[in-house]
Amino acid sequence: MALQHLKNGKSPGEDGITAELLKAGVKPVLEVLQWLFNSVLHGGTTPEAWSRSAVVLFFKKGDNALLKNYRPISLPSRVYVLFSRVITNRLARRLDDFQIPEQAGFQKGFSNIDHIHTLRQIVQKSEEYNLPLCLACVDYEKAFDSVEI
Repeated sequence: MALQHLKNGKSPGEDGITAELLKAGVKPVLEVLQWLFNSVLHGGTTPEAWSRSAVVLFFKKGDNALLKNYRPISLPSRVYVLFSRVITNRLARRLDDFQIPEQAGFQKGFSNIDHIHTLRQIVQKSEEYNLPLCLACVDYEKAFDSVEI
C-alpha cells in the first residue's frame, strides 16, 4: 500500500500534515483521502495547494555567504506525495511488462551491479578477441543543480 511507503520524519508541507499523521489515520480519514484521490483522477484537476511547496535552502559546503553553496529543498504536501505514490505504483505495475530486459535501472530486482557486470564482460570479450572498444562515461553528479536564481 502506498501509505506504508511514506517516510517518517520528513518535514511537512505548507498544510502541516506529516506522514506519521496520515499513517495514524482512522478509517474515515482514509475514506476521505480515497474520495479525494478518485475525484482528482476522474476530474483531471488537483487541489490548488498541491501546486505549492515550501522551499528551504540546505547548506552544502563552502562559504555560507554564497547562494551557490545552498541547495533548495522543496517540501510538498504529504497528501500530494501520497497521491503521487499511488499513481507511481499504478504506473509501475503496468509499465514493468513493457520494459526491455537490458533496462535494469530503477527496476525492482535489478541494480547498477547488473550493468557493471555486463560492462566487465564486454571489456573482457574485447580483450579476448583483440577488438577495439570505445566507452563513454558521463558524470551526472551535478545533473540536478539546475535551479536558476
